[in-house]
Amino acid sequence: MTDPSASTHAAVVPHGPGRLAGAALASVRAADLVIAADGGARRLLGLGIAPHYLVGDLDSLPHETVARLESAGCQVQRHPADKDATDTELAIELALDRGATDIDLVGATGGARLDHSLANVLLLAADWPAGVRLRLVEATATALVVRAGQSADMPGTAGDIVALLPLAGPARGITTRGLKYALADEDLAFGRARGVSNVMTAPVARISVAAGLLLVINQHPD
Repeated sequence: MTDPSASTHAAVVPHGPGRLAGAALASVRAADLVIAADGGARRLLGLGIAPHYLVGDLDSLPHETVARLESAGCQVQRHPADKDATDTELAIELALDRGATDIDLVGATGGARLDHSLANVLLLAADWPAGVRLRLVEATATALVVRAGQSADMPGTAGDIVALLPLAGPARGITTRGLKYALADEDLAFGRARGVSNVMTAPVARISVAAGLLLVINQHPD
């Protein structure tokens, strides 16, 4: 287990279905700091990866698994079941406390709990400290949020499918580079699907937003 004392890149792995693969697994392997949110520990152990921290109410793990992690040097932070934050959100807060500025929320969608999937996506839009980059990374998809007055680069490959989806109202003054259906200081309406199924034409797409919040999703091949 590496020393996470000077972490900048953290991977947060929540409870979820299936094994981590593709871009999600690559993110975990590249991270300085790996944090399991409750049952996410089981997904990591199935790949032979021991997290640096285990966070949550631990209702998804048997006591034997928690003990095994502690004996391997994992630091366990237990929280009560009655709390105002999900285990995943607590894990992100811990990553921030440990100095991470580049945080990947890994394998956080899918499965039977639609509410958790949507909540994890919306965590991208939370009011995190300035300078912190939070992404959602799945096996074949990456998502981030572009805020008012900011630009963001979405890496990928020509041919990748990209969606631009406004959150919490319209997104205005959107300008893009590296996308087939370019926008030049244009608006996208909240709840409408105009921004779905764009296509990357370059290794990096740049998206700028003048006002509002814009969710950017890159669906890349497996």
